[in-house]
Formats: sequence, C-alpha cells, structure tokens
Amino acid sequence: MLTVSELMDRLIAMVADGLPAPSDVSFRIAECPGTEPNWTAETTLPLPMAMAERWAGALTRLQWNTPVVDFSAADEGEDGVRAITRVPAGARGGHVPRGRSAGAASRTGRDRKGPRSRIAWIAGVPAALAILAALIAMAE
Repeated sequence: MLTVSELMDRLIAMVADGLPAPSDVSFRIAECPGTEPNWTAETTLPLPMAMAERWAGALTRLQWNTPVVDFSAADEGEDGVRAITRVPAGARGGHVPRGRSAGAASRTGRDRKGPRSRIAWIAGVPAALAILAALIAMAE
C-alpha cells in the first residue's frame, strides 16, 4: 500500500514533469475515510491547459489503480481531515485557500455513492473523449 507522501510524489511527477508550474499553486491530497478510493486531490489554483489535461489523466489513473492509501503519516487539518499539501518544483508556493479550485474533488467524499464514483468532474471530460475516440476507432 502506498503512503500519501509516495502518492503525492507520483502525482506531481505525472502532472508537472517538464512543464513550468504556475506560481503559487499547491497540490493537496486529503483522506476520505469509508469510501473507495479513500482519497481526493485538488489544486489551489486553476492549472494551465497542458497541466490540467495531465492532472485529469493522472487522477483517473491513480484513483483507479491506487484506491486505498495509507494516511498514518499525514497531519490532521483544521477541518478534521488528514491531508498533505505540496508545492511542485518551480512554483513559488503560496497559501492554501479555504475554498477549492474549479473542478476539484470533494474534500470529504460524503457525496460519493459507490466505489470509484464521482472522480473529480474535470477527470470525466478527457476520459469520456478518450472512450469516444476509442469507440470510433474500433468502428472504422
């Protein structure tokens, strides 16, 4: 089982590799106990298009392939949720706002209904387009 720190390292590597990170952006992974996946991820600021596409793909892959993560080393925040926040290399890193960026997953996961449901809505658009493209390619 991956630790939340190892998951964050993988997420940052998948999203920020070779791209300049916007200033003041941070990534946060929070625990969602009682759900599968047991974690959500969000950014503090909207990402540039290239990074947003990578973010959506990385979240989809990681939440599907790594649904359960060990949060024992994570700190509990003001909202009672264990989470870690990191600044990708190249970003200056600012404060972590109380609100979520557009398209970020729920912090608590209370609105989830079943396993692997309700992955951040931003992950659904590229995934749906990829499925549609695969179906069209198969039909040709």
